[in-house]
Amino acid sequence: MFIRYFEEVPLRHEAAEQAFTHQPEALLRRLAGEADHNGEQLEVEVGFRTPGGRVRRTVELIVGEPVQVSGRLLVPIEWNPLHGHHLLPSLQGELEVGGLGPQRTQIALSARYQPPLGLLGSAADRALLHRVAEATVRDFVQRLAHAILIEAGTAEGLGSQLIDSPLDS
Repeated sequence: MFIRYFEEVPLRHEAAEQAFTHQPEALLRRLAGEADHNGEQLEVEVGFRTPGGRVRRTVELIVGEPVQVSGRLLVPIEWNPLHGHHLLPSLQGELEVGGLGPQRTQIALSARYQPPLGLLGSAADRALLHRVAEATVRDFVQRLAHAILIEAGTAEGLGSQLIDSPLDS
């Protein structure tokens, strides 16, 4: 299954790129919540909000080397759930940081995943799990975009002018 989500941020493309490439692990660690860096393994919480609270799963996050392609920064990414494989599948894709104009940048994640549990999982994916995957990817990209704004905001003096934090909920 294919999934894509993007967020636009009010930031120069170069500033967003630098915020990501300067220290990508530190930036991604902002998303870690209660997960952390165990040895060589970067653990990040992914999930989504529901009316009753927040659904979270910890994944091992593997980040590849950033590559410049046609004015965009592409970063290979993979996440593998440490628990709850039946709700959240492994995912492989690319984070993308691309300019949309002088003061706008798009942060996107395009990814692929296989529904767990074979044919039963495919049926469940069509009924519900794809929505879980969409909500999880949307939440991750929104939180990453906010972390990039914070990182770039420090460098550009944006500080308190940033949007309300989706990281706090």
